[in-house]
Amino acid sequence: AYEIPKRDWSSDVCSSDLLCGPIQIESALTILEQTAALAAEHRFEETVANSLVVQEPVGVAAAITPWNYPLFQTIAKVAAALAAGCTVVHKPSGLAPLSSFILADAFAAAGLPAGVYNLVTGPGSTVGEALAGHPGVRIVSFTG
Repeated sequence: AYEIPKRDWSSDVCSSDLLCGPIQIESALTILEQTAALAAEHRFEETVANSLVVQEPVGVAAAITPWNYPLFQTIAKVAAALAAGCTVVHKPSGLAPLSSFILADAFAAAGLPAGVYNLVTGPGSTVGEALAGHPGVRIVSFTG
């Protein structure tokens, strides 16, 4: 089991330890649990009349997240994309990237294969624009 280093998060996502747990970490864990439950019950293949309807991942998803509530925003975007079978390239805000680095470590510790979650940092004007305009990126989720 991966132990969340709460002390490291406070400078990035929390104004106090009192708010860090319930607002940032617990809400993000709730989103993970709910997304996993929805994915487990979702039918990606369904027979309709004489047809087989198959829902497939779109491919690479870019997730561009803001500085406010960075862990929650990241989890909401990344969990949905992964549950749909997409790989993710995530660009966090330059003002609050720490939680994304810790999340990347947690994904690696959990055994998520390399290349499924990819973290890139840099200014939105260059990195964000490059992601949004890249021909290999099939869907962009942006909040900011």
